[in-house]
Amino acid sequence: MALSRRKMLLGGLGAASAGLFGLGRSARAEGERPAKNLIMILVYGGWDVTYALDPKPGLSTIDVPAGAIETLGGLPIFTHASRPATRSFFEAWGSSTTLVNGISVQSINHPDCTKRILTGTASETNPDAGAIAAFELAPDLPAPYLVLGPTAYTGPLASIAARTGTLTQVRGLMDPTLAFPRLDPTVPRFSPTEAETSMVAEYVKARAERERVTRGARGYNAKRIDDFVKSLDRGESLKGFSGAFGEEFAFTLDLRVQVDIALRAISEGLSHTVHLEQTFALWDTHSGNELQAPLFEDLMGALSLLATELASRPGKAAGSRLLDETVVAVVSEMSRTPKLNDAMGKDHWPVTSAMFFGGGIPGGRVLGATGENLEALAVDLATGTPTSEGTILQYSNLVAGLLGAVGVDSEAYLPNAEPFHALIG
Repeated sequence: MALSRRKMLLGGLGAASAGLFGLGRSARAEGERPAKNLIMILVYGGWDVTYALDPKPGLSTIDVPAGAIETLGGLPIFTHASRPATRSFFEAWGSSTTLVNGISVQSINHPDCTKRILTGTASETNPDAGAIAAFELAPDLPAPYLVLGPTAYTGPLASIAARTGTLTQVRGLMDPTLAFPRLDPTVPRFSPTEAETSMVAEYVKARAERERVTRGARGYNAKRIDDFVKSLDRGESLKGFSGAFGEEFAFTLDLRVQVDIALRAISEGLSHTVHLEQTFALWDTHSGNELQAPLFEDLMGALSLLATELASRPGKAAGSRLLDETVVAVVSEMSRTPKLNDAMGKDHWPVTSAMFFGGGIPGGRVLGATGENLEALAVDLATGTPTSEGTILQYSNLVAGLLGAVGVDSEAYLPNAEPFHALIG
């Protein structure tokens, strides 16, 4: 008899994918790259890559904004005086950044594309790259996978994730008083004593052990109980960070605030992977595509802050920077159509781009390519060079390559996807 999810407070552990729990750290890439932190930034809604990342001026087949191609840090970037933050980022960090163009997501539906660009699969029951990296490389941290937005996929690895989002789960764990809402402001808030808190913890663990004896000695139930008990310990360890972070785990759309939380979470040993997000359809410019310009400016300003701070903070290894030990991946689940529609906007397009920097990933490179109709061109997955003898770069190849870049062997999670080897040079 399977334990109920309500009884054990463990959602998201689908039986069909429970076998992933047996992976442990076996998926660590042996003899390859050392483990890296991961900061994943999702630009939700679909960016127009022609605004900066994949310039297409002078083509009758593609409508582009005002601007010109400028080589910054070895990268061809589309710039304009009205977009100074874009120019500033690539001027400072282009030589440390890899652009990947021509990524096929094979859909124009937001949820489907998001699942694909984050998990490398078409299923929301599979974990995304952030969850996999945290589970494989640092499962014992207080919050191995810190999620600062609503769109992330943990699948069977849910026990290692801590969400802020609209639920503010992390704040609740850090401040136990939030677990006891005060419905009447005239009545003092209930606050358990240390002895009462200890009694509750002992009761919960004892109940878990009773369930283990009666129904959870082996298999799926046993794994649920193990992860439940581990999550209790991680919840306790989170409380030690409450003084340092205070109210900062409240949900926010401000990417700069998310950047600050991510930096502190990684540098102070709270998390290994952090998911950041620009969301709520701001980028989904079906009308007024010119709104992409200020959105790119906000994004590039936040990326400049992130890169500067990573470069200025020490890493764990002697003489290293946090930038050397952290891979930053910036993705959007789709792009925009080549041509403007009647509302002067652009609709969904199944080919997108991505940005990567830090963690030893070589910079000043453009990998992959698109054609004169913004279609994905075949590339050599080993070099990233366009070639008629290559293959279309799929979302699964990209995610498999990202896992390799942070030190995880993707074979255990994406067995049918050849990694985009070019990403790590």
